[in-house]
Order: sequence, then structure tokens, then C-alpha cells
Amino acid sequence: MSTADHDGQTVKPGDDAFAEAFDGGTAGMQPYVHLVPDPSSEHAAADTDEDGERVPLSSSSRMLAGSPAFSGFAVREMDAAKAFYGETLGLEVKDQPMGTLGITLGSGATVMVYHKPDFLPATYTILNFPVADVEATVDHLTTAGVRMQRYPGFEQDEKGISRGQGPTIAWFTDPSGNIIAVLEDGPTS
Repeated sequence: MSTADHDGQTVKPGDDAFAEAFDGGTAGMQPYVHLVPDPSSEHAAADTDEDGERVPLSSSSRMLAGSPAFSGFAVREMDAAKAFYGETLGLEVKDQPMGTLGITLGSGATVMVYHKPDFLPATYTILNFPVADVEATVDHLTTAGVRMQRYPGFEQDEKGISRGQGPTIAWFTDPSGNIIAVLEDGPTS
């Protein structure tokens, strides 16, 4: 069961404080998802039965097909993350409820970023940015002070770009050490 810390207390779905924390408890801030939706809403996740009647997804085989899912990842330091994703990478970053950040990606999706006291960086790529020109993007990132990463098993040029082993791709990390990639948007060679 999901829980959240709200005003120093642990709350869970169904508690009024949980709904407040995620459904607009902070004036002017947009929640990521409505975790306590009105089941009669036209936007509530549902399927239809053989008679065309709405059936909640929880009782169908496509349980989460209509859910407005989102992803999230942890960081060591929120201010550094906000500056890196907003200023260095040029993404829209907004403060969200409970001290989290919302990063809006080019696809329109929002990714939640949160502080984790016992944080360890992800050992896999947490975000992939398809770009028209990997080399130009790497040059821009390098000029902004971002260092490209090198990984065993991948032939990479002097800029850290891997070509010919799948899509053209380069990796770098955020200030917390989470791995991010830029890769060629289009057919692979």
C-alpha cells in the first residue's frame, strides 16, 4: 500500500490527509495524478462490458490501461537537481507538493523527482532524450559543464559517443549520479 508523509504524519490512500497532499492540498500547485479520483467521473479509468456498461478497470483484465501513470526517481539534493534539470538541460521544472519537483519532458509527460535520505544513484539509465543530432547535443552539454560517461563494452569516440552498436548514444549523469542518455532520434544504422 502506498503511503506519504504529510505534515509529519504517515498517511495512506483513503485518509483525508493523503487526498489533500496529492489532490491540491497546496494552493496553486498541480498534482501529478489524482490518486483519489471520483469513480463517476468521465475521466475515471473504466472499460465496458458486453452490454456497453462502464466497468471499473479494477474488475477488468486491463486494470491500469486508462491510468495517467507517471514515473519518478530519487536524488541526493533537490536544489542541485532543480538547477541541473531546469538551467543546464533547459527543461521546465516546477516545485510540487511535499517538497518534490515535477520535470516536464518534451513529450508532455511529467516526471516526479524526490529527495531520498539514503539515496544511491541508479545503476541504469533513468531518462533517455531522443535528439536529432547527438554530437551537437553532446557539444552543447559539454560546453555547459556536463561530462560524458564511458562504459565498458561500448566503443566510444573522444566525445563519449557510441556509434554502430545500436542507436548513436552518449551518457552523462545528473548531480546525484543518476544516468541520463541522449540518443539519435530516428532509424539506427
